[in-house]
Amino acid sequence: MHHLIMLIAVCLSVVMKPAFAETVPVDQLPRVNSFSIVDNEGEQYIAATDRGLFHSDDHGHSWNLYPGYDLPATLVTTTPQGKVYAYVVTRGLLQLNFKTN
Repeated sequence: MHHLIMLIAVCLSVVMKPAFAETVPVDQLPRVNSFSIVDNEGEQYIAATDRGLFHSDDHGHSWNLYPGYDLPATLVTTTPQGKVYAYVVTRGLLQLNFKTN
């Protein structure tokens, strides 16, 4: 029974991960806990969601999972100098290296 549960868990993680590795439209974005504008032109956004950090470089029309940050995130903010900080569950407060256009 234990092996069956492990097999189901592995299958679910393989099946569920690609949905968030690809671009998602704004109406399919997971619940947003926090949101910030990254650049001065207002074209790039970053959102802390229940599924991780997502970023958009097209005024929020489509969103991509920020690579390596697919854990729940509760806070994201930017500084006037362009630094991005996020709180990610189990990783704590992080400074992200985010390139602006």
